[in-house]
Amino acid sequence: MEDLYAILGVSKKASADEIKKQYRKLAQKYHPDLNPGDRAAEERFKSISAAYSILGDEAKRKDYDFQLENPFKQGIMRTKLLLHKIRFGNGSTKRHFHKKIVAIHSILGQRIMQRTIKTNRYH
Repeated sequence: MEDLYAILGVSKKASADEIKKQYRKLAQKYHPDLNPGDRAAEERFKSISAAYSILGDEAKRKDYDFQLENPFKQGIMRTKLLLHKIRFGNGSTKRHFHKKIVAIHSILGQRIMQRTIKTNRYH
């Protein structure tokens, strides 16, 4: 995972205003209209825009920071949420998750998911 703070050139403790100011500065510098035909500037502009789309939104930034600090915990939390939906959701939720197994990010999560599906098929 790329460090979005490094892409924008700000610290992890930067305020929303500092992030916005730095984004605007970089976006103007690397904008494709100001650098016609420069592929490197175009790619840099895309990565700057993608980084700001996450860091510029407070909720997305919070999730991103959590993933940086707890890379394995995120997969476990998703697994628990999916297991809860399968066990306690209505029939359509169970069928939905049974038909479309959602990708789980940890091997342990996959094993728990498979065991739960086998033992709790449509009560």
